[in-house]
Amino acid sequence: MPTYDIANRLKDYWQERVTGAPKFIDTDHAYVHEGIAYEAAIARDEALTTGRWVFKTPASDYVHFRPAFVSVAKGDVTCEIWEDTTSTGGTWSAVAAYNRKRTSTKTAASLIYTAATSTGGVKIDSWRLWGSTGSGGAGGGAQMGQPHEWVLKQGTEYRLAFDTTQAFSANLFWYEEDNA
Repeated sequence: MPTYDIANRLKDYWQERVTGAPKFIDTDHAYVHEGIAYEAAIARDEALTTGRWVFKTPASDYVHFRPAFVSVAKGDVTCEIWEDTTSTGGTWSAVAAYNRKRTSTKTAASLIYTAATSTGGVKIDSWRLWGSTGSGGAGGGAQMGQPHEWVLKQGTEYRLAFDTTQAFSANLFWYEEDNA
């Protein structure tokens, strides 16, 4: 029977590997170090059809999801997250997701797609972001996404709706835990 050194296991858990100091990372940065934090970027140069992006969670992991950053050139953008949607029609193409720990071999179990249509479901979050128009017609508006974090259901499809007539971009951030 193999031996299990609980003292060393606990020491590794609470103690920072390089400095030996107690671990005090109480932000998302801890998930980057664990190699379970991911990011993807989506953008659009013209008006959108609501429901273009679909975020599908894996059947096994617990996904903590949020738009890390949303920006609009000018005008406004309405941002919505819909749960239990149905996506149909067209060819889906995957949006690349990157592990924030570049030395990790883990890949995201969640998938982000652009879909021809995505309808139905229950709206779980909605907010509006206004851009501004400055000198010469230049302008912009942006918002961080921490207030819009969700622990999503496993094996579920979510519609990410960004409704605007202006150019916009969003960085999506999430981490995947095997227990929560």
